[in-house]
Amino acid sequence: MGQANEVEMSGEPEVSTEPETSMEPEEPEIPEEPETPTEPETPEVPTEPETPEEPEIPAEPETPTEPEEPEIPEEPETPTEPETPEGSTEPETPMEPEEPEIPAEPETPTEPEEPEIAETPTEPDNGSDEETKPIAPSPSVPQTGWNPQVLPVTGNQKERFLEEFTPSERLIPKVLRIKYSTDMPLENIPPFITTEMITGALKVQDEYGYPASVTIAQVIQESGFGKYGPYGEKGQGLSYLAFQYNNLFGVKGRGPAGSVQMKTGEETEEGRSYTIRAGFRMYHTYSESMEDRAKLLKEVYSDLIEGVTDANTFAMRIGSRWATDVDYGKSLIRQMETYDLYRLDRMTLETFDSLLGEFADPCPGSQVTSRFGWRQWSHSYHKGIDLGTGSENIPTYAVAAGTVIEAGWGGSAGNWIIIDHGEGIVTKYMHHSEMYVKEGDRVEKGEQIGLSGTTGRSTGNHLHFQLEIDGEAIDPEPYLFPEESGLNSQD
Repeated sequence: MGQANEVEMSGEPEVSTEPETSMEPEEPEIPEEPETPTEPETPEVPTEPETPEEPEIPAEPETPTEPEEPEIPEEPETPTEPETPEGSTEPETPMEPEEPEIPAEPETPTEPEEPEIAETPTEPDNGSDEETKPIAPSPSVPQTGWNPQVLPVTGNQKERFLEEFTPSERLIPKVLRIKYSTDMPLENIPPFITTEMITGALKVQDEYGYPASVTIAQVIQESGFGKYGPYGEKGQGLSYLAFQYNNLFGVKGRGPAGSVQMKTGEETEEGRSYTIRAGFRMYHTYSESMEDRAKLLKEVYSDLIEGVTDANTFAMRIGSRWATDVDYGKSLIRQMETYDLYRLDRMTLETFDSLLGEFADPCPGSQVTSRFGWRQWSHSYHKGIDLGTGSENIPTYAVAAGTVIEAGWGGSAGNWIIIDHGEGIVTKYMHHSEMYVKEGDRVEKGEQIGLSGTTGRSTGNHLHFQLEIDGEAIDPEPYLFPEESGLNSQD
């Protein structure tokens, strides 16, 4: 398949009046003359934080194998003429000299209308990372790029769509999907598709009724087969925008985590390609990106998808507006057929939850550095386990579905999150560097909730994970790693 583009969404999108359409965000440009970034504000620390029960200090965590990151060049000398982005009164501040520029101040669009959609490449399965050479657009097309989503879909166009593809089987109502076979393995899925992505797609399907097959097909089309993240060296990773900024769909504008300037390919109505620079939304997690896309579909695409009863028609309808590529919808259907994504449309979130085991891993890539029980060196009883993350702050996940009952400062536990899973089961996650959930949020098994850290009473980056049943702390290892512990948590 081909390197795909990114499209993104946000809870409160900020967009310009002339939305831009992109095929596929290319490799970020090297800023010509970056300015020295301003010093970050020091976070406030509560004067009287609530202290949790017996916080723990990890025993010198071992450093796990860390993912290879782009090399950061030496800080450039003072620039002579810093570049100023359009529509901004403040200069852009790059994160790294070779990475995309992030404005120091939010860009202020003029009279935002509909969110902007980045264009998907015409041939997403070529796997090429080569930069699209700028080609002047047709005189009849503005330099900012053609935006198809502002054009109404006429009756003739809808009729033409129906003539060019065959509808798939009717979508199954949730009440029937719950009864569908739960023993279906998820084989033949691209390696860059994560558990959180599948969970997010199924959550959107259950809540909004949008086919999970189309959601995952768009992730493959827009962000797949890149060179970043796991398997990236084999061209089986994610695009830079998806891996670095969690933007799975290439949506432009400003997201929950900000906006990043990147170069992206555009295509005119005549099929001529050219490149522009555009701001893309940044997200904290893949779940945020999934939810943002669902809101975009509801707000901007309801006239196209209302009454649709099968995934292929859904793909063709949104494809007619999502991208300038006239074959975009057909490309989504090809992805759905190649990976048999239609099976997701017959599943529920509960179905997938059952395939993940009793608990999801709360911190993949970490190592157990301190176990549950009495610690001789500190003469204290450790009520959980410490999962060391070395020098990195890596994602932490909810081990099971539940409701966040606390997310904030916990004194010596630092930034901690407590989730109530019902039936007397509670899990606690301590020492976060960042938290992406708040009290009252509903989270699903395998959904990211934060980043590991060393806040509170801690000597190194790690996650303290604690499992309590009816108020009593128990050893979580048999539940998290039953094969390694040699115990069966069901016994």
